[in-house]
Amino acid sequence: MTSPAASTPAPLAVDFATEWLDEEGIICPKMVDYATQCPKGHALVALADSGCSPAQQPLICRVCHTSAVSEDEAWEWAACSVPRCCAGYTVCGGCIRQLQQAPAAAADGHGFVSLVRAAAPLRAFVTRRDAVMQGVAVLFLAWLKSTFGAVLGRLTVEQVCQMFIKPRTSRSRGSLADELMLQGDSRQHVGEATWFISHTWNNPFADTLDAVLLFFEGREDAATAKVWFDVLVDGQHAIAGPSKPSSWYMTTFRSSIERIGSLLLVVDKWNNPTALRRAWCVQRRSLCARAALSSAHTVVTCRCVLELHAIAVKKAEGAGEFAVAMTRDERRRFLDGIRADPREYYNMLGSVNAESSDCSRRADRDSIHEGIRSSVGFARLSRMLFSVLEDWMQGQLEARASTCAEAGDEVEAMRWTMTLANVLSDQGRHQEAVEMRVKVLDVCSRMLAEDDPEQGEAYGGARVALHA
Repeated sequence: MTSPAASTPAPLAVDFATEWLDEEGIICPKMVDYATQCPKGHALVALADSGCSPAQQPLICRVCHTSAVSEDEAWEWAACSVPRCCAGYTVCGGCIRQLQQAPAAAADGHGFVSLVRAAAPLRAFVTRRDAVMQGVAVLFLAWLKSTFGAVLGRLTVEQVCQMFIKPRTSRSRGSLADELMLQGDSRQHVGEATWFISHTWNNPFADTLDAVLLFFEGREDAATAKVWFDVLVDGQHAIAGPSKPSSWYMTTFRSSIERIGSLLLVVDKWNNPTALRRAWCVQRRSLCARAALSSAHTVVTCRCVLELHAIAVKKAEGAGEFAVAMTRDERRRFLDGIRADPREYYNMLGSVNAESSDCSRRADRDSIHEGIRSSVGFARLSRMLFSVLEDWMQGQLEARASTCAEAGDEVEAMRWTMTLANVLSDQGRHQEAVEMRVKVLDVCSRMLAEDDPEQGEAYGGARVALHA
């Protein structure tokens, strides 16, 4: 008899440099001929042979977004030969002709063209030669969500890129930001980036948008902020080339993030974020950090390592801003979890190990790790990561207490202040914890009954803090 373990299918071997997984877990090629194939590599056929008809519903060309509402308008159109593929993939005749003359994809070893360009891609629209860090407006992200949210559903960032963004940019082989710059009514949505978005490509695109939009909700810069969001500002048509030397990764990410000055880390689960398991992420977050991270089991991705390292350095110099974004539901879980047991956050941080970070390409991983060892070192990098994430958590608790106090809810503000005092005690900042607990005791004595359990908890915490 075959054991359950033996009958479990082996995980798919995917070369993420040249392949991607669709919403059904099927491996698809990244390089396709958009004049004859859909994003998944299926052949295109004449619209009449596909079963699609504008009589049933208006057709949208996935390349130029032209619509067709009659058979006369759609007689030259083509559609995927697989029904309902890519949410109903169709292309107009004009785009098919242009795609047959489109420039070939260039080989590229890093895939972060916008980080290294000497000037903005469409120089005709740019007067400042140093305006190199292109970003898209937060208002444009809000438009994307309201316009395409229902169509995108739970597709990941990778799947949205392959099924929607690459077809839309297939004629120019540039970025979506480049396409926006070519149109007078959308050019306003592109400008110099003020925030660097650090995220994971396997997170649902809708959740990533929701998290970023929630972060900017109510902020003074919400109407003007531009974000460096790689899937939108970098061209996605480059062919994977040879790996870059370690100096390229260290210099490019550090200089780029330091120039933008602010990094927003999008997390899916507050107590086990995928982003902290990406090697790419550590330099993004590390440029924001300063203190001590212990041992480890969580695999961090190399790009995140680079991004965090960059923001940690910036903050260590007394500049820069670091923040964490999550969906509304996840933020609620975060606040509930922190109040229940602040140590759970530290358990998560304690499991992060930058030295175990990984990449889809082994050569990139080795190059990035070499650069970290020869510069900041993994031990100091981990301390920086711990510090910046710890500072962010403290800021969230302070903001929560302040919001409740401004709303006139002294008891709820007291509870968040007590949680903050517990965190400060765990950090060894006992004098600050005592000051917080004095405020808590004042509210307790005025607002709660003598036999209220929270009174006892507050007095007990104060005694512990005074004798620490």
